[in-house]
Amino acid sequence: MDHLPCHRVRENEQKLQAAAGAFLAALRRETRSRPGLFDVMAFHIGRAPCDELGERAPADHAYWIEQGWLQKGRRYYVDVPVNPVYHVLGTLAEWYMRRQIRKDLREIG
Repeated sequence: MDHLPCHRVRENEQKLQAAAGAFLAALRRETRSRPGLFDVMAFHIGRAPCDELGERAPADHAYWIEQGWLQKGRRYYVDVPVNPVYHVLGTLAEWYMRRQIRKDLREIG
């Protein structure tokens, strides 16, 4: 296997140092970061099937209930401020996913 050129090694080291520094800063921060749009969307899109498929996926459903993630009004995995626009977009995506899942379940009986 060929070795990396010296400039690539230095570049990788710099990237690793930057990532490690960002990770350490996040650990030391006293408050959690606000989630981005992608994070909020992932929460809502993941929440829909875990709730709608409760009987068909009991382990996932039970886990989400245990974590409190299926509670009405829940905005994200942890209690942090969520951008209201992101929340609305996530809620719309969740509503659409739930609608599709219900439709699919009716079709398969």
